[in-house]
Amino acid sequence: MHTAQLKPTDFAAEADGRPVDFSEIFRDWHQYDRFGIVVHDALGPIGASLLVQAAITSFFTFDTGRRSKRPQYPEVYLFHVGRGRGECMMLDFVPSRKEVVVDADPTDLVEAINDRAITRLAVPQGEPRHLDLPHQYGWSERQSAEDRISSAYVYSPTGRVRDPDLILRATSTRTEDNCDQTVNVESLLVDIENKTDEELTALAATLPPYSGFPHVRPYCLTDHLVTVATSRARLSEVPDDVRAAIWEGRTALRDNGLAVESYRRIAPIEALNLLMPPT
Repeated sequence: MHTAQLKPTDFAAEADGRPVDFSEIFRDWHQYDRFGIVVHDALGPIGASLLVQAAITSFFTFDTGRRSKRPQYPEVYLFHVGRGRGECMMLDFVPSRKEVVVDADPTDLVEAINDRAITRLAVPQGEPRHLDLPHQYGWSERQSAEDRISSAYVYSPTGRVRDPDLILRATSTRTEDNCDQTVNVESLLVDIENKTDEELTALAATLPPYSGFPHVRPYCLTDHLVTVATSRARLSEVPDDVRAAIWEGRTALRDNGLAVESYRRIAPIEALNLLMPPT
């Protein structure tokens, strides 16, 4: 839960062409908010990395006890449509159950979003398609999603959308470091896999929140190694050349070395019409 170290000051936001406070990104964030992002493309969340990390920051800022007194991973969920689109543990979609692979079926996808009680939803830029849910109680599933989702955002895997009305800028390197380790994760895996048992045990004892909670430490090493093994098993979902192209594309998003991403805010009913990839 390294993202627990993020602060609102790590972001600068503009809405409708004017600077706004961090709290305006997810207005009226509350205790039970859950962020979800629908992904059609390889490592698609990289294009929405600042929005993802802003949601995580909102989760911890609302209740700072979640960072230390009651340590927990953020309630953020990634919905891979059709197949796995690249594991994103370094954006803190942890544990692995928070990355959900869903068939390219609209009913399955809406049900998955409802099952996780998503209240803030990001969907990829595309051509709207009327969401027909012919399965049992599909009409109810759609209306449940519309009722519960309080804000929705269009993002692009490239980091820039058409006709944006929300701009997010990084103000520190922390957010981009998390992107780097997501795209170029193999070097991180190799580093961990090459450590001795003694080195891993020492590392585990220093990782937040475990360092402050001795009763949690025995679980840390196992948790960490299971996560690393999962990431290694999913590495082939995104070939090396695609990873290289994604990382090269990040350079076009930087201003003075820091990423700038754009989004478009939309109504939840519009977001549901962007759930499915192109036919």
